[in-house]
Amino acid sequence: MLQVSLFTRQISDDQQGMGQGIQRFVVNIATVVGPLFAGALLPSTWSIVCTMFVIVAFATFSLTIVYRSFRVRSTDESSSLIPPINYNDD
Repeated sequence: MLQVSLFTRQISDDQQGMGQGIQRFVVNIATVVGPLFAGALLPSTWSIVCTMFVIVAFATFSLTIVYRSFRVRSTDESSSLIPPINYNDD
């Protein structure tokens, strides 16, 4: 869920629905294709290990490129707190 939280902070409010839809589509496709890919490569274990290493290296490289764009929108610490809910105001 962490990636969803970071993703929603990077997208403008009017584009969040489309962005989350695309993200969920990619995650769901990977959930189906990943086991099929790994199952086909099961006889050659080193191919799976090398493929996973390349994916992790690519993700790490991509994260280092965009890391500076992950900023808090406001510097006020109290604005990031969840407001208490008062159930007695009925």
